[in-house]
Amino acid sequence: MKIKLLIASLGLCITANAQFSAGVKLNLSSGNIRSANLVKNLDFQRDFNPKITEWDVKVRWGVGFGLGGFVAYSFSDNFSVLAEPTIDFLKCGIDFNRAENKLDGNGDGDIKFESTSSDITITYFNLPLLARYTFAESKFFLQGGIGINFTGSPTIRSTSTVQKDNYSNWALNKTTIDAPYTLETRLDVFNSPRFNFIFGAGKSFDIKGKALSIDLRYNLPLTESQMFTTNGNYNEDVFNHNDMLGFGGKIDAENNAPFLLNDFKMSVITLSISYTLFKKG
Repeated sequence: MKIKLLIASLGLCITANAQFSAGVKLNLSSGNIRSANLVKNLDFQRDFNPKITEWDVKVRWGVGFGLGGFVAYSFSDNFSVLAEPTIDFLKCGIDFNRAENKLDGNGDGDIKFESTSSDITITYFNLPLLARYTFAESKFFLQGGIGINFTGSPTIRSTSTVQKDNYSNWALNKTTIDAPYTLETRLDVFNSPRFNFIFGAGKSFDIKGKALSIDLRYNLPLTESQMFTTNGNYNEDVFNHNDMLGFGGKIDAENNAPFLLNDFKMSVITLSISYTLFKKG
């Protein structure tokens, strides 16, 4: 009986001190999409073919932003839980470079340089579910939780360039540069929902009884997936050997390299700014 009374009293105490709040938020972010297996496959094929003197991939961090809101439930001055639904936009990139040396022993032949620069634009509904601990006097806080991203089909815009240097007896006698070719299409495979582990820190400021909170957080990706397009135009020879985000690249990885292209992840660092519009309790 005493234990039941103690539990009931504790519950009443928590309820009495609880506060509900809601407001708006803005995300400013930087992120990328990367694949460790993609890098391993390029290294494997470069080592397998001695004529390939360069074949690498570089991930470009991009910028993004998001708009939405938050709801928070505070059990005390120190501990609270939050849900923060937002619509976020991110643009990042993946670049390929390839060089193949076809000179023979007499110095006759050509060296071909190929590059493909791809910009990836993704829109997603972002739902972080967070637990926050606030140091009451300083208003600094630490937080962590799970983020759930519901993604649409990302858009990819790729530009391909090719340069061929022809040699005769080790002397360069002609350079041919093809006109850049650009194509935009959609990536058909990029799993949704995607899950992230979120951790970060921030500080709250009191402005006329309302809270302005600023925090920096890292979204550690937990979801891996394939990412390629089945658009036939993308998979034509205009992208030559750099068509690693097209269906041809997927098939090439399955048939000729030891690592499947099934581990693409999206990492994001976010500066989050939120402002309380409503508070009760």
